[in-house]
Amino acid sequence: MRKLAYVLWGLLNLWLLAAASMLDLADSGLAVCAIFFLLQFIAILMHEAGHALAARQAGAKVLIFAAMPFEYDLVRGKVAAMRKLKGREVGGFVSYTWPLGAATHRKEAAIAAAGPLANFVAAGLAVALVPLFAPSPPSAPTMLVEPVVAGSPAKPNQRTQPDARFPDPAVAELAIAKLRQGYRAEPIRHFIEAALQVFALLSVGMAVINLVPFDGSDGAKLRGHLFPKRRRAKG
Repeated sequence: MRKLAYVLWGLLNLWLLAAASMLDLADSGLAVCAIFFLLQFIAILMHEAGHALAARQAGAKVLIFAAMPFEYDLVRGKVAAMRKLKGREVGGFVSYTWPLGAATHRKEAAIAAAGPLANFVAAGLAVALVPLFAPSPPSAPTMLVEPVVAGSPAKPNQRTQPDARFPDPAVAELAIAKLRQGYRAEPIRHFIEAALQVFALLSVGMAVINLVPFDGSDGAKLRGHLFPKRRRAKG
């Protein structure tokens, strides 16, 4: 089951990298990869923050907060490069202790569920923000011709269909420039929109794969704490 989760995570990352390129997240492939891994780090950070907040809310003492490639020792108040993963967990972990007799299966299950839940919430917020940063469509171009109707100073004695004349060259150049700009007139908004879309997909994928019950996953912890009798029978 663990190998299957690794395969799914790898396929998800490849697909999202392709999607990021299609969404024009950046101009070069190297920049796309760098931004993607930054979004992945943020998603992991949100996931582990969900675990940490749930643990503190339940009454546990959080000792270490780790999100690859960094870990924060809350006891010493130091940030360092993450040297190793706790157990078989991937991407990050939260280490905590309980006061004597405070731990329950219900609390542990809530802490395990908080990570994927944080990812789902983050994805929902990202989707909600997408319309705010969607580049506005290009405005209608300025007319390149100016109508001249019958009776105007240009043709005072003719009563025919409206004619046209070309405007000043400066006006024409301005209209052409607006057409060329299109959606590129707001590159920052377009970048944020694409990043939010990729982040939402990444967060959902991370949550779903973490719920797969392989050894060390949140799904396995949930199953173990929600069905403790079944766990003891297997042990």
